Parts: sequence; C-alpha cells; structure tokens
Amino acid sequence: MTNSSGITIFKRSPSLKDKANFGAVIRQIERHIKNGGKAAFFDCDRVLVDPDRANATSIMTILKEYGLKPRPCGAKEFVDICSGTGPRKVLLNLAPDLMGRPEMVEEMVLRLAEIAALNTYLIEKTLIVDYLPEIRVRNVKTGIMTNRYRIAIHPIIKRFEIGVDVLLHQSRRIPAKPELDMFAWGVRLADVPKELAMLWDDNLDCVKGARQFGMPSRLVKWNADAASASFEYLQG
Repeated sequence: MTNSSGITIFKRSPSLKDKANFGAVIRQIERHIKNGGKAAFFDCDRVLVDPDRANATSIMTILKEYGLKPRPCGAKEFVDICSGTGPRKVLLNLAPDLMGRPEMVEEMVLRLAEIAALNTYLIEKTLIVDYLPEIRVRNVKTGIMTNRYRIAIHPIIKRFEIGVDVLLHQSRRIPAKPELDMFAWGVRLADVPKELAMLWDDNLDCVKGARQFGMPSRLVKWNADAASASFEYLQG
C-alpha cells in the first residue's frame, strides 16, 4: 500500500518475539559481565531495533526516485537484502543497472540516509534497548557499532532515548563493518581491553570480523521468514 505522499509502505511485520530470542541475548550479556566483561557493543539493526519495514520502504522509495526497478526476488530475500551490510552493497545487489556507475551509487547512498531518517517512525525497539541501563549501572561500558550513517542513526537514538557510552557509525573516517577499524575505535573509546569487550551482531561476517580483531562476539539469529511473512512486495 502507499501513503498520502505516494510512498510504498510495507505491512507491519510479525511480533519481535517471532524474529529473535532476545532473552537468550540477555543471558549471554549476563554471562559476559559475570566473567569479567567490561564493555558490551551492539549492532543497531536487528539487534537494538527492528528495521525491516523501514529499510524495505526506504529502499523501494530510493529506487523509484531514480527510476530503477529491483531485480526479481521474493519477499524474504528482499527484506534480508535491505538489512544487509552497507547501503552500497544493498543498492548494487538489488539494482544491477548501477554496476559501473559509482557516482550515481554515492549520490543514492547519501539520499538513502535522508530517506531512512524520515522513516524512523516505522522502526520498533527490541528488549535490548530497555536492558541497556541495567548494564551501565554495573560499571560496564555500552556501545553501538552500526553501518548506518550519522543522519540515519541519530533519529533512532533520539526517538528511543538510547543512552550508550560509545556511538560509532559509518563515515569516511570509519568504514563499514566487517572492516576492523570500527572494532578498534570501539575499544579505544571505551578504554577497555578488546578481550573484555563483546559484540552482538546479526551479520555473521561482522561477528567473524570482530573475532578476527580479537574481540569476542555473538550472532543474533534473526528469523528472516518471520520478518517477511506479512510484507507486500510489489515490483510493478
């Protein structure tokens, strides 16, 4: 369906309890703290918030603005791609016509960040956001490591009043995960040894990247079938 501005809006996705076991994540955090952990870092999308409806809406909007059609794929694959690692990879994956057109891709990435900021109202927070204060009162640093840009992450921070000690987002200075720079910046700003920090991320490549850096990490298993079950995916 579309809103009054003619922008495609996807139907509300299933309950968060059907998408990921956040109770298990909280138990992992508790074990980390009991074992002497000094910092807990979290990815934003699919860990602190459920972005699927917002991401899918933003991607469809930017493709329509530039007169591009997504390649044929089902709802599950489409939703997964929209929440993939980095906006460039998402756009190139969904719109093969962008291959060999780096200037247009960069222009679309910046515009996509603006659109994503406007679609924050479609995002729902997870239980981990409400649990963050419980971590901080125990003298454990908290942080966000996200591949979102500043313009796209700050509306989420403001809307849900997320308080963390370290906020790292993608920029010219800090490339997207799973590059190691973001992990290095995280432990440096938190002023903790990397082996006493831990990252929770829904992307296996990012989990592996953190481990390669020397920081323990855990995969948040997201149920993509549940994430896409109630979406309308229209390519027309």
